[in-house]
Amino acid sequence: MKALAGSIFNWQRLDIVKFALCCVLLLAGLFYFQHSQLEISGARIGQQQLSLPIDNVLRYGKQPRLQLELKSASERTAQVNMISSAGFRSLLLNGQALSPAFAYPKTRTSHRDAVLGDLYLLPLQRGDNQLVIEFKASSQPVSFAFAQSRFFSDWLLALLLIILPVSFLAAHLFIWAWGFVSASRFNLSQWRWRADYGLWALLLIAVLLRIVYWSAMGATQFQHDYHGHIEYIEFWANHGFSPLPHKGWEYPQQPFYYVLNGAIFAAMKGMGLEKSSILFYISALAMLLNCVALYYFLGLLKRLTPDRLLQYAAFCFYAFMPSLVFASTRISNDSWTLALATMAAYFVVAAWQTGWSKFFYRALIFTSFAFLCKISTLVIELLFIALLLHSLYYSGVHKLKTQLLVFALVGASILSLTLFRAWYPAASAFHFVNSGIWGGQHIQNFDLFYLASFHFGDILSHAEAAINNQDTRVITRSFPSYQYVTMFFGEFDYSWWRNQAPLLKLVQQASLLLGLLVPLAWLVFLCSKKRLLDYLFVVMLLVGLFLQLKFVFDYPSVSNTDFRYHAPYMFVFAWFFGRGIAYICRRWPAVKKLTLSLVGVLSALNISFILMLVAI
Repeated sequence: MKALAGSIFNWQRLDIVKFALCCVLLLAGLFYFQHSQLEISGARIGQQQLSLPIDNVLRYGKQPRLQLELKSASERTAQVNMISSAGFRSLLLNGQALSPAFAYPKTRTSHRDAVLGDLYLLPLQRGDNQLVIEFKASSQPVSFAFAQSRFFSDWLLALLLIILPVSFLAAHLFIWAWGFVSASRFNLSQWRWRADYGLWALLLIAVLLRIVYWSAMGATQFQHDYHGHIEYIEFWANHGFSPLPHKGWEYPQQPFYYVLNGAIFAAMKGMGLEKSSILFYISALAMLLNCVALYYFLGLLKRLTPDRLLQYAAFCFYAFMPSLVFASTRISNDSWTLALATMAAYFVVAAWQTGWSKFFYRALIFTSFAFLCKISTLVIELLFIALLLHSLYYSGVHKLKTQLLVFALVGASILSLTLFRAWYPAASAFHFVNSGIWGGQHIQNFDLFYLASFHFGDILSHAEAAINNQDTRVITRSFPSYQYVTMFFGEFDYSWWRNQAPLLKLVQQASLLLGLLVPLAWLVFLCSKKRLLDYLFVVMLLVGLFLQLKFVFDYPSVSNTDFRYHAPYMFVFAWFFGRGIAYICRRWPAVKKLTLSLVGVLSALNISFILMLVAI
């Protein structure tokens, strides 16, 4: 038995034992899903036999009546997803009336019921079952789709019995390919914390800046879709379970943020607090979490490099960029994503540098929390996997078999939960987002003008990128221009604030002018020599940018191109900025003082902008 276990966990060779075990798991998974499949043996209206799905063909009077013959291998409860363009008048399974699994209130996304349908629990008996469906009266042809919806346990078994064996074999191929890469460039770097009062002073200023901003602006200023986020929090507070994604505006979001804040909302409501007070405390929790994340970002910089110039420049970007100060107090999963992703990155890098013996479980916990907060933190999972495979190649599986097993089980569980919530089998689609094309925001052409133009004259003239302002249309219809402005000031209209403080626009213009140092530093970094983590960070950025562009192509609205969508890897932009500034100072010593002075002035302008908003 010991020899067999050693053979299984020796990843340096793919022998017949491991290959056979993969095959057994795959066969077991296929057998389970075949056995648990709900079989539709017949569908008819009257005497006419039909096949599913039915697409605009039911014209049998005003109330068509459909009979489905279902077969089950055992007595059990099955979950099904049913969609009807007309709606259901009655549902009878073996003579017993059925109703949806949950009666959702009407919201602005209820119209999606006609596309994504609802969930129903069917108490099946072994053998034959009959489901009789009577549709509501309709003057139009009726469409109908029916499909089994798998439970969370089914998704988990699918990953454990099918996906993991396939991944196991793919990992061998990956490690084999990695053998062609020189090991000399991948030396681990471990840096100790050193007393640096300048960085600690910057950390204190950043924390105080967020506290001052939060105390003055409250929970709903400079927010995005906060009504939808509050609606989702209240659903968890009132009902205590995860709703169907299409039933509410923010319901497709990952549940972690809403579960915890829903529990807080319910507890404080039970204590007699008003809704406004509860939201204020929920916003305070987000602000405190982001203050903690500042500390961990400083720790990440210490672990990545001993270069103090790099540390100062990168921290100033992350700590004082106005859009990140806004994000730190929002009632939105973006606020937690920004913080948890940064903390997860710190623990992943720390675990890698210490051979996965000290920080592994903290890295796994924070990475999992981040992914359960927002799907786009997949990039942190990719960083985790890449560094784990790197260590696997150099140290061997005998040192990491426990970590590999735990990572696989936890990863399979959270991925199963994600797929379970998002899959609509009757529609044959995953539903990860509620979005659309909003009035005045439609991006009509994804041409070179949109993807590559940079209108700095208009940026400097308007110093904002308000999404519904015709004056800023040339900025909002240029992806680089809009990303640049929203990186600083978001997508908000500052006209009222400028009327109260005319100098505000001048401060914004100065920030945007000096802010050209940011893309310049990024460009310098991309042209400089890189290490392993640099390459991995570039891959993270490219994956995140691809996901955002796909989202924009699917839902071509200006607000979907906001820089805030980079929240899961915002620390990467800060790192690139610091690397570029440090390289400029080393490569061209004559401009070192000028460069550092510009970084300092830019940070001071960003701080002044926040303080001016607070003072108004």
